[in-house]
Formats: sequence, structure tokens, C-alpha cells
Amino acid sequence: MTRDRRENGGWTAALHIFVLFGFAFAQPIFDMLSRPDGFDLFLNATPASVFFPILVVCFVLPALVVGAERIAAFWSSGLRGAVHLAAVGGLVALIALPPAKQAIGGTGWTSVSVALVAGALVAWSYARLASVRLFLTVLAPSVVIFPALFLTSSTISKLVFLKGDNVAPAAGVSATAPVVLIVLDELPVTSLMDEQRRIDPALYPNLASLAADATWYRNTTTVADYTMHAVPALLSGRRPSVSSLPTTADYPHSLFTLLGAAYDLHVYESYTHVCPRSLCRAAAGRGKEQQRISALLLPIARLYVRIVLPEDVKADAKESLKVVRRLASPAIGPGRLAQRGPATRDKVRLGTFDAFLGSIEPGERPAVYFVHLQLPHFPWEFLPSGSRYPPSGIPGLSWDSLAWGPDEQAPLRAYQRHLLQVGFVDRLLGRVLQRLKETDLYDRSLIAVVADHGVSFRANDHMRDLTATNAEDILPVPLLIKAPHQEEPAVSDRHLETIDLLPTLADLLGVRLPWPVDGRSALEAPTAAPAGSARVMVRKAGGTRQVAYTSERVDAALRRKLRLFGSGEGLAKLFEIGPHVDWIGRRERDAAFARDSDVGVEIQAGGRSKQATRSATLIPALITGSVRSASSGVDTLDVGIALNGTIQATARAVTGDSGKGEFSVMIPEAAFRAGKNVLSAFVWKREETGSMAPGRASRPGSSPTRIAGRS
Repeated sequence: MTRDRRENGGWTAALHIFVLFGFAFAQPIFDMLSRPDGFDLFLNATPASVFFPILVVCFVLPALVVGAERIAAFWSSGLRGAVHLAAVGGLVALIALPPAKQAIGGTGWTSVSVALVAGALVAWSYARLASVRLFLTVLAPSVVIFPALFLTSSTISKLVFLKGDNVAPAAGVSATAPVVLIVLDELPVTSLMDEQRRIDPALYPNLASLAADATWYRNTTTVADYTMHAVPALLSGRRPSVSSLPTTADYPHSLFTLLGAAYDLHVYESYTHVCPRSLCRAAAGRGKEQQRISALLLPIARLYVRIVLPEDVKADAKESLKVVRRLASPAIGPGRLAQRGPATRDKVRLGTFDAFLGSIEPGERPAVYFVHLQLPHFPWEFLPSGSRYPPSGIPGLSWDSLAWGPDEQAPLRAYQRHLLQVGFVDRLLGRVLQRLKETDLYDRSLIAVVADHGVSFRANDHMRDLTATNAEDILPVPLLIKAPHQEEPAVSDRHLETIDLLPTLADLLGVRLPWPVDGRSALEAPTAAPAGSARVMVRKAGGTRQVAYTSERVDAALRRKLRLFGSGEGLAKLFEIGPHVDWIGRRERDAAFARDSDVGVEIQAGGRSKQATRSATLIPALITGSVRSASSGVDTLDVGIALNGTIQATARAVTGDSGKGEFSVMIPEAAFRAGKNVLSAFVWKREETGSMAPGRASRPGSSPTRIAGRS
């Protein structure tokens, strides 16, 4: 056997496959996963669950290809050589595809063609030139270098191997008051306020009840616009940096290490690992190893597709990849909950809350009860009663950029759903307060409720990313602090930042902070601050910057909310939005329709799934649909939705040249009856005179729809 044949068919050829797999798969995947953006993939990871994907990507997959070559050799050496060259060419094409799609304009298929040509040329050269084969042999160390670099990267070393986790708690703490800290997610302070700038007692009675025993710092702003930076900042009193991960390694000093030596810690971090696992063992359970492994493998598969395939090729391959895309998103991050099913979301949100609530018990030592609750963060799917409705996505929102489009109705409807879900959060808080009172912990506890950041509902603006035009929605967050044995409520309009929370809690407990922090206690005398601005860590900007912020802008945001949803009028008012609200509550049979319309209304979602008939807590309150007009030049159609003969909601659909538009409305839970319910629709169409004339929807698809209601 010649040397060339040994190289093409022996162990050297197998080594070449492993090398090419490293460059085609391991290097791009590990590079992306090592970045801070890949942090949430490893929240549940253990060393074993990380080693398994490395084993698959770096060794199992190339071994399968080598095995296929060995099998082909049973037929002929020529077939084995052909399989080997095809593998070499295909792997080189995958290596060439990312740079090809960056360097070449035009369609993605052009990039694929260029990559395939490159793969064919390298395979041809590989078969004929010993220097090409020698080059791959020289690259053999990469087979172990790529996984080694990955395992020693900052993300993996901090999260998986617990770098910096053995932090000693502070000594000499003599405080005895229980500490209850609840961090809410994605809640602007204006969502809670009525026209008197109080917490609206008609909508949120439990928050208002806590405020009656606490100090409400209603001019508090976050120091970061994303959870992974905002939550560690308020726990540590330190400003975050763009490179910081929400781990003990980057935040070694926090509320948990301050009190960990003297207090029992009942800590439920749903998106961070600030509490050292040596102190928070009960909260560090990670489930079954098999679940951890699958939770990493599927996101890695999805990530690789995103790295390699050009956008239009990905669109063409959407159907074949839809299963991977649906399953691959991590189950833990707040921004990715919408991509998971209700069972997973309940485990992350309601399961965490139930565990936290169950931990509230008197003990021999004082305790810290902490929970980061990923509510009222979207997906919005809860009514204030605790009933759920099928969320059906967020119309009008770009999922890639989390930006609203030009349709003003879309963010308005999302705002409505957000406020309804805040009502559910208020219900959960009521359970916490009741539990504290039942266990005689309420009066002597230090209780704090805060949010990590806000959320914005404005057309042509971002929902989450901080911009110059939505700062009044993202920055101001609620902060309520009830001191032990506090007897009188107070309201402070002093400007605080969320990093001031830890120094304030320490001050109220009489505990000296043994390390420096960036925040200042609210009990200290205020110092001069930059007028009209706030210092914020902006994720998309890649660092901390001063952002324009004034109380006047917050007041304007509050006036907008009050104009849309009213004040102090209770839950019913939240459903009276949209055009022609004077029609809401009227019987459909009593409405005077000018004429039948040529507009068809199709209800696309209304809880007609089988799940709606099985669950007593699933209410089809969210109704989405589409309208289509036969007339040309129609640009606005208003839709009325009646349930069981009573008009319950109206919406506006903006149509394009096609005459088709989409709408969504929320129906009050109380309007549904047991068993089947009947939905019907009618429309207002703009006349040539400019007025809106109501008419019955009469085209096909507009017949009454029967949906399941209360069971």
C-alpha cells in the first residue's frame, strides 16, 4: 500500500475528518457560546452536561463519518475514497459558508454556491496534493484546542465550574429582622399609578395595601435596561459593566454574602447566580442530568443553523427546521419564555413563586426570603383572577429587534395585556402578604418590592431597548420598602437608583457594609446629581452612559396611560379601549346598522383549542382575527366583537392595498358563560364623506364562531 493510499484511507484520513469537523462545527459554536450573550444557555448546566455536547460535536459526529467510510470500504476502496472526499468537500463548504455570506452580496443561494465550489476545489486538491493533506495533519492539535479554550472561557468557568463561588459571608452581623425581597420583571412605575400618583387601589389593592405600611420611593430608576445586568446591580449595590456576568464571580459581594453567616437564605434566582451555591444549596438544584443535556443540545443545534445559513436560505429551510427552532430556545431567560410552552413557563414563573411562598416559615434564625419573579414580563397570558388565556403572540412586534411597527393599535393592545398581567402579579403579592401575616412575620420583617426595569408600548419605538424616546418607560421602576415595625406610610420623590437598594436595606437593618458599593442609602442626606439625566448600562450601546430623564417626561407617560385606560375605575375600564367605546356593553340586536357591509371578518384565534375545553382556568379572552374588504382604497376598518349578543370590544385594523388588516381584542372574563359561547363581528367602514358607518359583516368567513368558555 502506498503512502498516499494510507493517508487517504487510514488513521491520518480519519484525523483530517476530526480536524475539519472542529473548524466547521466546534469553532463557530464554541465561539458564540463563550460570549456573554450565550450566558442563559448555561444557567442549568453542570460539568457533565457541558462535556456531553463537547463530546458530541468534537468526537461523536466525526466518528460517525469515519464509521461510514469504514462501512463503505466493505464494498470497495473506491467507494470509501469517494465518501471521504465528499465529507472533506462538504465540511470545507460549511467552513467557507459564513465568510462567503459576509463577503458576497445578493441571495443566500449565491453564497451557498460559492461555498460548494470552494469545497469541491479543496476536495480535488486534497485528493491530488500531499501538501494539502499535510496542512490538515499539522492542524491536528485543534481537535483538543477548541474544546479546551471553550472550557476555560469566562462564561463556562464562572457558571459551570463555579469560579469565584467560594465567597466567605460577612462576619459580625447582629440583625434579627427577617428580610423579604421580591424583584419583579419588566414593570414601569407608571403602570401602577393613578391620577393622584398613588398606587391605584382599584386595580392593585395588595400593592396599595403594602404601600400603606411602607415607604414608596416613586422616583427610582434602574441602572440597566436588561435583566442580566439590572438584577445583580440591585443585589450588590454595584454598577454593572458590559462584560459582567450575573454570577458570584463578578458580583462576590451582595445581599446574600452580607447576611449569609447570620441568616438562613431562601433564595430563588430565576435568571442569575449571584448567591454562592455554598450558601444557597437548596436553590441550586438543577433537575435531571438528561434534561440538562437536552436543554443544551437543542439550542446548540439552533445556534449552528443561525451561524451558518444565510437568511433567505434559512427562510427556504424553515419547514424542515421548525421542530428544532421550536424546541431549541432555553427555558429560563425572561426574553425567551414566549418561545416555550405553557408548562415550561409555569415551571419557571409559577413554580418558582410557589417554592418561594412555601419557604416562608418562622425558624430559629432570621431568614432572607428572595425571589426574582419573571412577571409581569411577557408573554402576557394571565388575567388578574389568575385565569390564563392563550397568548397568541404579540401582533405588531418584531421578534428580532423587539421593536414596534407603525400601527398604533398593536402596542396599545399589548399595553392592555401588560396591565392585566400586573393585576395577576398583585394577586400573587397578596398571597405573600397573607402568608407573612399568618406566620406572624409581617410586622417585624423588612419587606422590599422592586422591579429590574420597565417596558415601553409606543409605535415605531423599541419595547425593551432603551432609546431617547422611551426612557420614561424603561428607567422608572417601583420601589416599596417596609421597615421592621413601620407604623406610618411615606412617599419620597427623592431620585434613587436601584443600586441604592442594598445600602438602604443594610441601613434599616443596622448592618455596616464591609465593602464599597456604588449606591447610597436612602436614609442618608441626598447628594447633588446630574440634572435631567440618569446613568444607565445600555446593552445595545455596549456600556454605561448618561440618558436624558426628567420627572416631567414620566408625568407625560403617566398622563398617556391615564388617557388610554383611566384611573381609579377598576378592572372594567381596562377593557374600554379602541374606537367607538360607547358601543361596548350594548346589545348587538339593539344596534342600528346602516347597511350590510362588504367586509369579511375571520376570527383566527379565540381559544377554540381542545385545551380550552379541558381547563377551568383557561379563558379564551384574547380574540385575534383579520378583516378583508372588497372595496378598493380602503385604509381603515373598525371591528366590533360581540359575545353572546353583547358588544364587548372594538378594534381598528389598518389595511393596505390588498384591503386586508389584522386586529386583536381582549374580552372580560366575566362575559364568558359556562359551556359554549358565541362570537360575532361587525364593522365600521369609512365612507366617502369621511364618517365611519357601521354594518354587519356579511362576506364568507364572517359567520358566528362558537368557542369554549368557562367549564
